Amino acid sequence: MQTRDSRADRCGPGDTRTFASAQIIWEAWSGKDWQRLDSLSDGTVAMSRSGHWLIRVPRSAVLQRDYLGIYRASDSEAGELRAPLFWLRARVADGRFERAPQLRAIRLNTVPAVQARTVREEILGGADGRRNQRFQLANKPVLPESLVVTIDDGIGERRWTIVADLLASGPTDEHLALNPTTGELAAGDGRNGAIPVANIHAPDSNVIAREYRYGGGRTGNVPAGAIRNLVGTIPGIDAGKTHNLFAAFGGSDEESLDEAKKRARGQLRARDRAVTAEDFEVLALSAGNVGRAKALPLAHPGFPGARVPGAVTVIVVPDSDDPAPTPSDGLLRTVCATLDTYRLLTTEVHVVAPRYVPVQVRTQVIARDDADPDRVKDAVEAALAAYLHPLVGGDDGSGWPFGGTVRYSKVLHRVFAVDGVDSVPDLSLVVDGEEHEPCRDISIAAIAADALVYSTDHQIEVVPAAEAGEP
Repeated sequence: MQTRDSRADRCGPGDTRTFASAQIIWEAWSGKDWQRLDSLSDGTVAMSRSGHWLIRVPRSAVLQRDYLGIYRASDSEAGELRAPLFWLRARVADGRFERAPQLRAIRLNTVPAVQARTVREEILGGADGRRNQRFQLANKPVLPESLVVTIDDGIGERRWTIVADLLASGPTDEHLALNPTTGELAAGDGRNGAIPVANIHAPDSNVIAREYRYGGGRTGNVPAGAIRNLVGTIPGIDAGKTHNLFAAFGGSDEESLDEAKKRARGQLRARDRAVTAEDFEVLALSAGNVGRAKALPLAHPGFPGARVPGAVTVIVVPDSDDPAPTPSDGLLRTVCATLDTYRLLTTEVHVVAPRYVPVQVRTQVIARDDADPDRVKDAVEAALAAYLHPLVGGDDGSGWPFGGTVRYSKVLHRVFAVDGVDSVPDLSLVVDGEEHEPCRDISIAAIAADALVYSTDHQIEVVPAAEAGEP
């Protein structure tokens, strides 16, 4: 039996929500060999999503123009000579992908853009020393991270911190709560947030928005190519050759009352706490590239067979075409980080890879005279691989059940149901390396209660009916 992967993550605080399944490194061709490049930042999480990847490329004197792979000096189809090029490559150095990334495009010299206008030096008014003061920005909606506000109390100008609310603010915390939709700023009452004091030298103008950006809405969701030039000038950039390669997205107008009610109903139905086994399974499925999840209450990977109060073990099967899909370290950590957000404080959560039991079918098949033996063999192998697959196998095609029994009659039926099969005179099952007697069901739960099966190389002999002496 292939034992469960020893990698088991205990879920705890401090993790980010997404981890890369594989480590990708970038290299440049020097004319003799590939030189590794420094990766400064990766917004794609190892090509698991769209984003910007910033790498430091050596000076051109270090690199060498060359012809590599199928790129040659002459194009046989066009009949033209082609210049040698500089070459970069990305390769997997460690780990692996459950499913290889599908790249839509790789574009150089791109930057992210946000639909917004910038405002500077806007006077919001004067502080008067009272509790719960309010200040109003002239433009909305506001991008919260862009807002810089200073207050001069007569001793000196100080920058106040912008927060979403004042619930966690202390009496001396110089915080202002921003409502991005309305553009309103709220100061504290001396208990939750400090009180801005008056400035006799600038009684009406000591609260200033030094800078902020506003904008957004559906109007910003312009189609690809709609942005064709820059309004201003940037050194080194040709303003007339600037355009958006893909459609803008993410802009939305202010939520209506009906939309808010609809969202509230959805949140009431949503799981914001992981309590039951089903809760853990649903949340694990939402964490990333997860095809199936199985939560085992009172189970701890360090104490197999024992019931451990407060422990929950979640088995994760990645969405993969492999016969035995196994999650990467990155996927296990991503699921851990997600479940840790929703678990109860007293619950100890572990996320593990599946335990797999190999199953091999040895059979002789009599093919009809009008059937191609090679095609029949391929079809039998495909039928067995599908039936025994952890994600799409089982009787209903929803995945082999954890600990599910391998029933001889059902395996025989799958083989017999293949188009071109006339009869199946001999069939035996080899489970976990042990060959079992014909007509016997094999309990996977007896090997491991939470194990899955996977299909190995089957031994299939196909004999035409004429050669087998079949009438």
